[in-house]
Amino acid sequence: MPYLIISLIIAVIAVIFALQNADPVSVTVLTAQYESSLALVLILTIILGILMGILVLTPRLIKNKVAISQKEKRIRELEKALSAEAESKALPESTDDQASITGSAASEASPSE
Repeated sequence: MPYLIISLIIAVIAVIFALQNADPVSVTVLTAQYESSLALVLILTIILGILMGILVLTPRLIKNKVAISQKEKRIRELEKALSAEAESKALPESTDDQASITGSAASEASPSE
């Protein structure tokens, strides 16, 4: 719903802009000459500027996305290695703990006999 409202506001502004700038202008590109309304020329210029900006930014965005993907993969690999290392350390400790508990229970039982 908010997008609809924003779109309507932009459309109304564009119509007002076009009505206020309806004067015909002549545009020369290399050897071609075009005549159109000032509003249309300005809007086309803005659209071309946006497209050029997108074209300039696209390689950097792709490069950043690839780098992020590689770093996330490396993080997953390191987390797996860390969890495997923690599990391998946890198993002997729990065996030692059980042996010490069993040994403590046996030593406690022998003095009372």
